[in-house]
Amino acid sequence: MSAVMCAAAGFTPAPAHAVPAIVDLGTLPGGSYSTAVAINDPGAVVGWSGTADGQTHAVRWDPAGGIVDLGTLPGGSYSTAFAINNAGVVVGEAGTANRDVHAVRWDRQGRISDLGALPGHSRSMAVQINDAGEIIGRSAVNIRSNSHGVRWDSSGRITDLGYESRVHSINNAGVAAGDSPAREPVTWDRRGRTTTLDSGGGTASANAGINDAGVVAGVVGGPDATSHAARWNRHGDLVDLGSLPGQRDSWAAGINNAGTVVGTAEAGIAARHAVRWDRRGRITDLGTLGGNPGPGPPSSQAVAINDAGVVIGAATTNSGNNAVRWDRHGRITDLGTLGGNSSSAYAINAAGSSVGVAYTADGTSHAVLWRSP
Repeated sequence: MSAVMCAAAGFTPAPAHAVPAIVDLGTLPGGSYSTAVAINDPGAVVGWSGTADGQTHAVRWDPAGGIVDLGTLPGGSYSTAFAINNAGVVVGEAGTANRDVHAVRWDRQGRISDLGALPGHSRSMAVQINDAGEIIGRSAVNIRSNSHGVRWDSSGRITDLGYESRVHSINNAGVAAGDSPAREPVTWDRRGRTTTLDSGGGTASANAGINDAGVVAGVVGGPDATSHAARWNRHGDLVDLGSLPGQRDSWAAGINNAGTVVGTAEAGIAARHAVRWDRRGRITDLGTLGGNPGPGPPSSQAVAINDAGVVIGAATTNSGNNAVRWDRHGRITDLGTLGGNSSSAYAINAAGSSVGVAYTADGTSHAVLWRSP
């Protein structure tokens, strides 16, 4: 385990002047809710929406905001989309005619393919896809059983990564990161070869992402019951990223291609702040909006970062919990709502546009796009 400096001082960032415009992406005709969970670099967005007959269908919004119902497998009534690559290929899950749920892929034209499950399994889901069309997800005997981590190659052939393995992310080189059946942090290459990552003698999880250079982010547990954000190089060597000065715990949530990691760290009694670790492991407190609807201190968390260093996450306000954006200088912007008391941001693209969900004044949830200023 390598030690790092817990050096960079926390600060209260100045408000950013450019505020991304919030766009209500709406729902399918007659639907009452929708959620957006992923956006590609060309600006296409995916998620799901309620339908007029009360079902949930996977949807895609084009860069101009037009919505497309991606439909379901023949005889099925349910689908959701979880990811989209830069070629416009979408993955998720859909119900079958016999009420199983299978991982599915939609091509650029919106045609659906059943990716199936492992032999003897009735349930699977696809959660990420890279630009080469390689997919990761999970497969299980049924909804009540423990799952296997799996990957599908670009032609749809499935590989079992092991019972109770958990695959969390895949990069554009086809290397996947996650946790082995032995609960050790690992990577799997395209040929299925496994590299075990250094856990520092404690517990660890490669659960926060892998960049295109093969650098992995996650968490390690210490002998004193602490949890620290961690980063592994492509050889599996560990850097414990520590926490804010004087604090115990931290958690990683995302990594970009420069090796910058974002996440959350304890910031005092009952307080957590969004943080960023640079390539040298120096930590920066990204601060909060200064509000809280309850009696506790203001809090924030970071969930993703793009290659330009723009971070998205959430922060408490006096009325709720709002999506926020930090520019590469660490200045925070409240992304607002659709008139309700909360919003959440889930993904950001290379241009800095982000997507998520926001509540309206009448309490319904709609998918939203925050266009980069």
